[in-house]
Amino acid sequence: MLVVAVTMMLTPALFIFYERGIAPRGAAGSDQPADEIDEKGTAIVAGVGRFGIVVSRMLATNGHKVVVLDHDADLIELLRRVGIKTWYGDATRSDLLEASGIAEAQLFVAALDDRERQVQLVEHVVEHYPNCRVLARAQDHGHMFQLEQAGAHHVEREVLESAITAGRTALI
Repeated sequence: MLVVAVTMMLTPALFIFYERGIAPRGAAGSDQPADEIDEKGTAIVAGVGRFGIVVSRMLATNGHKVVVLDHDADLIELLRRVGIKTWYGDATRSDLLEASGIAEAQLFVAALDDRERQVQLVEHVVEHYPNCRVLARAQDHGHMFQLEQAGAHHVEREVLESAITAGRTALI
């Protein structure tokens, strides 16, 4: 029982240590240079996690030319193996945004995992590319407010719809 109690006490501390100490080092980036983007899209998706992949696939399936950017080299390689064209690189870099066709794009989807960098990215796109509509994924209500203040045209909270659906199902 003592081992179980000690383990239960240490687990939250280990998660905090991992999130603050170990994970940022792994996410700090790879030595791999950014891909040379050879296509320009009418829609650009920055971040291809759970949210970005669904949006990008829906756009592509409906005939839109989509450029997908992400900084996770392993994820990019996996997506390429299953036939999803993606480019490796930091979407906050202006040169990569330019190469992806942001100046002519109609839509920019901001779905980065890093909250602060995502807000800065939205501010940059809104300021420098006023003809491009910005759709941003928010992690929570506070993040939603930050993205709206940054100028995003539409902000979608990442679990709101599923929570409403689950609540509706619970009531039924």
